[in-house]
Amino acid sequence: MTKMHELVVDALCNVVSASPTKAATAVVLQAERELQPWIAKDDDQGQKMWRINQRIVRLMVELMRNHDTPEALVILASASDLLLRATDGMLVDGEACTLPQLELLEATARAVQPVLEWGESGFAVADGLSDLLKCRLPATI
Repeated sequence: MTKMHELVVDALCNVVSASPTKAATAVVLQAERELQPWIAKDDDQGQKMWRINQRIVRLMVELMRNHDTPEALVILASASDLLLRATDGMLVDGEACTLPQLELLEATARAVQPVLEWGESGFAVADGLSDLLKCRLPATI
């Protein structure tokens, strides 16, 4: 990972606080390109990749926690492949997961209830969120 990748993530952090809906779109588009497989971080390259992945997932968590902007939540929930990649490699026993990954699952679980309060329009969004939880936390479903 280059310094440019880190600058892109920094810029996205600034966008998240300024405009959550635009940030959700930007985060999803950039994360689809930048989020790398969660592999061993034995060398400098692996450690940089993990740091960037963790920052991307933290951005996703911030957007997921912001229930004041339902559009951002819809954008993230619609990116189900990205949510799965962000939590890839997690084991339920916590053996191979990062704090941001756990926070993403927590934010996802907390977002289901407000989404259901949207009525019928929220059911598809809630399905996308619950699919992630069903996939990553089979013991709790």
